[in-house]
Amino acid sequence: MTRFVNVVLVLSLVAALGSVGAASATQTSRPSPTSPAVMAALRDGGLRAAAAASGGEYVGSVEWFYEEFENTLESLARRSHVVLIGELGENRAHLSASGEYITTDYRMTVERSLKGGVSPQSSVVFRVMGGKVVFEDGSSASIETKGLVRPNNGARVVIFGVVVPDVDRLMTPALREYANGALVFNLVGWGRGVYELPSGENDRIRMNAIGPKDRVAERLRGLTGRQFIDELERAVKGPRPTK
Repeated sequence: MTRFVNVVLVLSLVAALGSVGAASATQTSRPSPTSPAVMAALRDGGLRAAAAASGGEYVGSVEWFYEEFENTLESLARRSHVVLIGELGENRAHLSASGEYITTDYRMTVERSLKGGVSPQSSVVFRVMGGKVVFEDGSSASIETKGLVRPNNGARVVIFGVVVPDVDRLMTPALREYANGALVFNLVGWGRGVYELPSGENDRIRMNAIGPKDRVAERLRGLTGRQFIDELERAVKGPRPTK
């Protein structure tokens, strides 16, 4: 899972936000996120330095699409350490240990574990790319994630998760305190690793934006909650062994 960290570090250096041009006169007086001074600060000192170089507020963006793998439910399940259904509680944004990217970390109460043996009613945390942090001096840094439909607190969701690699090195004191002993997971397939279930079984699931040629995601998006759970259960079990 070092690929997750490496890709995120590269993406976090991309500071391109279309809304900057539509900002107020006061905001437009600030340096652009792509100005040489801000980019140098970001490279040398991370998001905290970029916030200072931007006049106190840095805003960047990353793309959520990640299409190296075919993101069927079967492939997601194979690559996951856990497949969980549960209810979301609070969320909080945290700066990475390197200072170069931000994750929004969701607390989830497990309702059912389809893979991984996590106990029902236990608490886990999963990490979503992007968010906003405010530093001690009042400056701030935000990373917007294009294409991401953020889950709603209180929603029932399905997540495909993998254990955070090098957890002792990568978890900051703030994230460790927030997790409070709960297991912490990254999402498999980035935005394709979380699905929000509707309140009614015959309503459609809610999922992230998709690439222009992603026929698998187009089909999944048309499923009702009950249809999605049925397919999910079959995907986790895998193909029946041949005789």
